[in-house]
Amino acid sequence: YITNLNHNESMKLNSKLKISHLLFFLTIPHWVAYFISKEKDKIIKDLSIWSTPYGKSFEDISLFMKMTYFLLFYKEYRNLFYCRIGGSSKFILYYLPPMSSLYICTETSNIGEGFYLQHGFSTIVNAYSIGMNCHINQQVTIGTNTPKIGCPRIGNNVKIHAGAKILGPITIGDNVIIGANAVVVKDIPTNLVVAPSPTIIIKNGNERVNQKL
Repeated sequence: YITNLNHNESMKLNSKLKISHLLFFLTIPHWVAYFISKEKDKIIKDLSIWSTPYGKSFEDISLFMKMTYFLLFYKEYRNLFYCRIGGSSKFILYYLPPMSSLYICTETSNIGEGFYLQHGFSTIVNAYSIGMNCHINQQVTIGTNTPKIGCPRIGNNVKIHAGAKILGPITIGDNVIIGANAVVVKDIPTNLVVAPSPTIIIKNGNERVNQKL
């Protein structure tokens, strides 16, 4: 995470927060949905994690302003918020559209608190369950490897980096880091870091080779 903002970033944040105050009325239905939701505790913890990159800049900002800010400026957060709200009522809120290329197909009851989706572009999350404080980057696919076989179970404090694929009825243990572009189709025990094989040069000019880059 980025925990310190430079001057220009801080100015942009302050500007967006002022806009959030002015456009609060756009999020009023979302606040109504939040207050009647059974997932309030998870939503609050999610916000805490999403605020972490801003470090001290967000320490004194109220829950009200945090949620309004992320609802207005982060489509990825809206996807997660709509997932947490669940039911048909979420479709009423779609006048603030979610990210069209981010799909969260896992039931919110099976997603632990503190779920963070960084960038979210071209990402599919179809897990049987996801533990607490899961961090997922863009272009990740979590799902089945055949139409009739189950989905992965993801443990607590798991980080899944850009382009990784986690497929099939497998279990990812707690405190696992899955590197960019890794393809995982087998169980991973706790406390491991998994990375794909090194990139290989297979052709040099007209000559076929098998050489690590």
